[in-house]
Amino acid sequence: PKLEENVEAVNEAISDLRLTIEMSPESGLSTSLLESIAKSRNALNEPVEESVPVMAQHEAILNSARAIAGASQDMVGKASLNPDALSDLAQKISESYETLVENVRKCADSQGTEPLKDATDKLANPCSELVKTSA
Repeated sequence: PKLEENVEAVNEAISDLRLTIEMSPESGLSTSLLESIAKSRNALNEPVEESVPVMAQHEAILNSARAIAGASQDMVGKASLNPDALSDLAQKISESYETLVENVRKCADSQGTEPLKDATDKLANPCSELVKTSA
């Protein structure tokens, strides 16, 4: 049940990000941040030396998802008011996604984590779209 709550929280963050993307204006591309997101996404299925239970990573995973959602909401607010701040927020999204992947990987050997890995994998696309809008 707690894993389902974790997956649900990540899925809610994904939904929030998708809404944000729909509201965000197109404005460019930041190659290094996009490459970082892609690299993290590709590392999602790589093995780790020491696996931990999902519950040990619960708060870290949720904090990363919240950081991504918060930065994406900030991007929407600053897109017209302070466009210069968008690159810092894009950096935060990229770093938060990398942290999320690292935390999900740590519990990848736990039973029932496939939905969490899938949700994290799918989150790469909205993160990339947000980074594209920031440049």
